[in-house]
Amino acid sequence: MFTGKKTKLWPKTILVLTLFMALIFITPAQAIGENAGGVSLTLSPPIAPAGASVTASGTSAPGVWLSLKVLDSLQNIVLFDAFKSDDHGNYSITFVVPAVANGNLSVVAGYGNDVAVKTLTVDSQTPVRLKGDVNYDSIVNVLDVVKTVNIALGKVQPSPDDFYAADVNSDSVVNVLDVVKIVNIALNLQ
Repeated sequence: MFTGKKTKLWPKTILVLTLFMALIFITPAQAIGENAGGVSLTLSPPIAPAGASVTASGTSAPGVWLSLKVLDSLQNIVLFDAFKSDDHGNYSITFVVPAVANGNLSVVAGYGNDVAVKTLTVDSQTPVRLKGDVNYDSIVNVLDVVKTVNIALGKVQPSPDDFYAADVNSDSVVNVLDVVKIVNIALNLQ
């Protein structure tokens, strides 16, 4: 037989159990601490003229196929590609900005309903940034090598455009591999 105190606890216990079960069944991955996806997206550079290369990079669930769509202002798909994230969920894909009128393009990366969207501004007044031209003087030389070494060592915090120019191999990391490539470009060995 129940006493008065146990009877008052019974509705609270049912309520707590119901909320717990709803939490598990409604958002199972979040309730048990797993990554529920969460595609992220970064564009480098975020402003570019038609014909320039732009790198879309970010994170997703590990080892999944993602699509990249670029949409114009009328929501027409002007570019489409598919790629796979690595075993850690990182991805990076470089595409050429399609020839469209100046304005904004929507870049969408993801899979299913798990997508990220960023705006890419197409500006014909923005000169094409050369890979390796980290100091933006239209020449790849020792000054670019020095700046890239400083970025790789963490001594300089690069702007998104500087990072884009320094990340010559487009792997979303500025390191010794990029320095070697910039040296090769400067010496006309590439």
